[in-house]
Amino acid sequence: YAASLETSGVTSGQIEYFIAYEGGLGSVGTMPENNPRMQPYILSVAPSGLPQETGSFDVFIVSPQPEDVVLQDEVVVVASVLGGEVDIDFSVSKLFFDEIDVSSGAVFSDGIITYVPDFVGIGRHEIKVQLFDQTGELAVERTWRFRAAQMESVEERVRMRGSLYLDNRNQRISEGNDNFFTGGGQVFLNYGNLDIQSRVVLSSEESSDAQPVNRYNGELQYRFWNTSRIYLNAGDIFPYYNPLVFQDKRIRGWQAGLDLGPFSLDYVAGRTSRGVEGRLDTDSEGQQIQVNGTYRENIVAIRPGFRFSERTRWHLNLVNSREDEGSIQYGGNVREALIVGTDFSIELDKRRILFESSFQASIQNSDAGGPEVEFQDLVELDSTLADNDVAEKAFDFLKNSGFLSVTGGLNPLPSLAMQTDLRLRYLNNNIKITYSNISSNFANPGNPYLLKDIRGITVTDHIRLLKNQVFLNVFYRQYSNNLAQEEYRTKNNEFGSSLSWFPRRSLPNLTLGYEHVSRENSVTAQDTLDQEFLYVEDNRNQRISLASSYDVQIGGVRNTLSLNFSSYRRDDDAFTENRSRFSSLTLGVRTRFKFLLTCRVSFSQSGTDLGDAEPSVTDVQRWNVRCDYRWSNLLGRDVMQPFFNLSFQNIDSEFFQADATRIVRTMLSGGFTYRNTPFGTLVLRFDSILYDEDGVSVRDHVFHARYEVNF
Repeated sequence: YAASLETSGVTSGQIEYFIAYEGGLGSVGTMPENNPRMQPYILSVAPSGLPQETGSFDVFIVSPQPEDVVLQDEVVVVASVLGGEVDIDFSVSKLFFDEIDVSSGAVFSDGIITYVPDFVGIGRHEIKVQLFDQTGELAVERTWRFRAAQMESVEERVRMRGSLYLDNRNQRISEGNDNFFTGGGQVFLNYGNLDIQSRVVLSSEESSDAQPVNRYNGELQYRFWNTSRIYLNAGDIFPYYNPLVFQDKRIRGWQAGLDLGPFSLDYVAGRTSRGVEGRLDTDSEGQQIQVNGTYRENIVAIRPGFRFSERTRWHLNLVNSREDEGSIQYGGNVREALIVGTDFSIELDKRRILFESSFQASIQNSDAGGPEVEFQDLVELDSTLADNDVAEKAFDFLKNSGFLSVTGGLNPLPSLAMQTDLRLRYLNNNIKITYSNISSNFANPGNPYLLKDIRGITVTDHIRLLKNQVFLNVFYRQYSNNLAQEEYRTKNNEFGSSLSWFPRRSLPNLTLGYEHVSRENSVTAQDTLDQEFLYVEDNRNQRISLASSYDVQIGGVRNTLSLNFSSYRRDDDAFTENRSRFSSLTLGVRTRFKFLLTCRVSFSQSGTDLGDAEPSVTDVQRWNVRCDYRWSNLLGRDVMQPFFNLSFQNIDSEFFQADATRIVRTMLSGGFTYRNTPFGTLVLRFDSILYDEDGVSVRDHVFHARYEVNF
């Protein structure tokens, strides 16, 4: 999978990203494996063309004046363009309020820019205007600041904004025809210190035999002052406490809380999964088997917090999840879990030092549907619980509190998880040190992507050098997984760096990267025969990469030349058939004509050798051509952007003791985007893919339409 990002409108910096995937039988995973949202991949980035003012334009600031003080209910942004405003393309010009793009809510007309914000908080604010000429070049940019003061009048009025969208995709894939429809919108209302927000998403994929696809949400918040509020959220909510407790988990229910400066309280109650009935089936031998469904799972959480200063916070966490045995007839074991823990954070020296630590303990019951038992009954099932005061006290607590059922599936010994992060920002360095220790039995119903059975440390540093023209990124990670089998745990070591140089536009930029990953354990081939779940690890992976791009102007036409090269090598001393080499080379050119046509042509070649003595070889060649055009001001302040994309791909494979294969894939895409400020945005797109494998052809197509409007 590949993605491209347009960077001409951003400043030099970094992109953080991670990948989440779902495999067979509902298995899920992420890359990076451990805590991807807090420890994502990081890619240094610089603008593809640093914006430089091209015209003799100027912006006259009407309101509010720079460093002026304005009542918060009287803020109106007004600016006038002086000199050559007829050459400015107002349809793509931008207005930013506190670094948020508010262009869709602004009016650009006859050289006048006007914007009335829905709500302006007390304090300092920043306004930035970017005006582009008809060639798409930045003509002028102006930034100024002002201060909003407390409203003197008590008169209040309702402010509202929102959006609606309709999305339809019709596709024929593998001779199957499907149509998917999605629609929804959101509305935001403000009345004084009261904020109301509502979101709705409706999908044709909604079914009572699967987990919910439709989304409903309403949020109500009342602000007493800047640091104090009460709130109520209902519907589909996504609470966030910390990665070990709540993260990326949808809950259909409600959330209520208050934040009163030194004290805060959050309460969540709802369902994490809908009950989906199983069934009785018959196997190939005529035997009746039960296909388990999904129990409805209820969850309750409470999180009190204390703020000792503006930069120091401490929270307590309690999360209790229980599957409802009566929600379906055919299901497996009924599961329950309880998490109790704490987290602490402190910021020092103007956020140059940030320290966060989370420590949680969980207890789970893997079979809560059986009869109640006493502690001595559990001792008979597990002799390690004998004379264990911690286990016995936990059992008594659960029996008296009723948080978990005391049945034969209960493990009263707590499973622990901790994570500590330290960030340091000094001398152009951005250092992050993370230590994690998460046991294999740690139950986390509020974070389905948490990687368990792992212990280790990660250190990263992002260094800015030579006036933000040179960036050096380094990382080191050492961790062990498979901790449950301490004798056979796997040791992992990862380290690498990337050096990026982004000089002035007259020179090409360059990025060099290196990465090394090794995994090893003490498992032998005989161990895998005795215990099937064991796997021998003794491998090393190395990656070298180079990327460069260069802007050159020929006859008034701007061209960007790009080159990307990557080489991977895997050495595996345990399984020679896993030794492999992979290399990839991509060459491209982007041409931007003065008449607003942009064309891109690229060629890539990659090859993979898998195996040692008798390798399997795969070679892939791909050509791609894409053209985009832009019409502006067809029917007022609007933009029409049609596009065309054509791609050819050849995949040649040779296998050990098997016939060679060749796959030819042709992909054709076309469509347009039409934006009109008062009437919204319409997108139409058609994709056709033709597969030809050894003379057998299959054609798939997808038609996609989307309409969205803001109000």
